[in-house]
Amino acid sequence: MSKWIASFPLSIAIFGFFLLSSCRYRTIDSTREDRIVYLQVRNDSYSPQIGGLVNRAIREELLTVHSVRMTSDPANADLSVEVTILNEKVSPEIFSAEDTLRATGFGMNLVARVELSKKGREIHTQEIDYSASTLRQGDLAQPHSRQPRMALAQGIARKVALIVINESVSFSKK
Repeated sequence: MSKWIASFPLSIAIFGFFLLSSCRYRTIDSTREDRIVYLQVRNDSYSPQIGGLVNRAIREELLTVHSVRMTSDPANADLSVEVTILNEKVSPEIFSAEDTLRATGFGMNLVARVELSKKGREIHTQEIDYSASTLRQGDLAQPHSRQPRMALAQGIARKVALIVINESVSFSKK
């Protein structure tokens, strides 16, 4: 009986060590402040609906990052992001030689310029592009992507969010 009582604290200590070392919880850095980001999306392309899709997709992508908060006032922002949609291009990928009007698939490409500024001073400019396809496997099959414009917007949004996150981390270290 006394042998079991003597090994009980050791068993609890070993169990506690395994419990604490196996969980993947991380502590929150409470000294780091959230970065406040102002976003403006301008649409200079011929597709009027792509601007709203890109704006929404970028906001959704940035809000999944916990170190970024959005604001509607550029004066309160730590980082201002201006995304200008320059061009949306749609071109047939595959078409039938007998019927050139009925394309089997379309390739879509979106080009945007991302300008980041901090307190009115431009700190980064980059042009990005993303491509999506509506290619169908056959005449009666559905396209791989039913909403290629949404796929374009989400692809551009991921790239913009990556640029914003990288830049917000780099200027927080300065």
